[in-house]
Amino acid sequence: MRLMTIELPDALAELPAGEQASFVRAGLYEAGQARIRQLEAEIAEAKTELAHLEARYGVPFADFQTKILRGSRYLASTSRLQ
Repeated sequence: MRLMTIELPDALAELPAGEQASFVRAGLYEAGQARIRQLEAEIAEAKTELAHLEARYGVPFADFQTKILRGSRYLASTSRLQ
């Protein structure tokens, strides 16, 4: 487990160590849940945009990559990144 040092607001620093730990754990849990919700929203937005592009070009994304982008400068530049 990693050790992490944080600055506590004075109000929390005055609490007993057990209470401080409870607040920090609860805060980390809530921050984690918020990040999960944010990532889920980004995934949903990406799926919506993908569906829009598939409808616009009339092909599934996999076919779009291989048929429409084949030979284009974009596909050549991204294949070097993989």
